[in-house]
Amino acid sequence: MTSKDVAEGTDAYVHHINCGNSRITIWEPGRIEIVTEEDAAATNTSKIEIDGKGNIKMSSTTQVQIMAPVILLNASSKLEMVAPN
Repeated sequence: MTSKDVAEGTDAYVHHINCGNSRITIWEPGRIEIVTEEDAAATNTSKIEIDGKGNIKMSSTTQVQIMAPVILLNASSKLEMVAPN
């Protein structure tokens, strides 16, 4: 596992942790990315991104599961579910 404080491109990041095919990166101001790549070609990647502006994005090439006794979805203006079929 490694950690470093450097600048990458136009986004300066404060903390970067690598562990095998997984990494956590924290940028200024408050953007966080958690990535797991199941293979070296990065064809099977899971990711959670928090942009520091209130947006959260989860993605996976296989599936995303949410499991709990109670799950609440609450949208104050719009709730949209999209599927190809």
